[in-house]
Amino acid sequence: MKHTHTNTLYNRLFRRRDDAVSPVIGTILMVAVTVLLGVAVYAAVNGFGSRGTSEGADASFRASAVDANGNLRMDTLKITYIQGPGGIANADIVIRINDPAGNPVAVPAGPATWVAGDSVSITPGGGAGSYAVSVAVNGKTVIDTSIRLDE
Repeated sequence: MKHTHTNTLYNRLFRRRDDAVSPVIGTILMVAVTVLLGVAVYAAVNGFGSRGTSEGADASFRASAVDANGNLRMDTLKITYIQGPGGIANADIVIRINDPAGNPVAVPAGPATWVAGDSVSITPGGGAGSYAVSVAVNGKTVIDTSIRLDE
């Protein structure tokens, strides 16, 4: 004699049911993917939005000695804007040059707005030696070096 009633009760109580596991895992994965996409979008928007033309660290300048009068002697300092945001106002750039004795050298005004390739040349007339050159953009120093002239 078969106990169908008991088998049915046994199946209901002890049969393993795993059909609800897959939807739970799927829901957790969808929430995780949504959170990761949100974080990626937030990082991209903040990363691109915070950079502007007023950032001093983005600007790159070069200071060099050149032979301006063709006598084969390095007699002129040249400060060149290499790369960075275009249109930096001249008021945001501070160029300081000291002669070998430590005296400040007058620097001519640069262009109203600097773009890559613009430069300022200074023939200091303070004699041969090392000239201290510093360039700051919006208060951030981008060059602090010394250049030797042969005057």
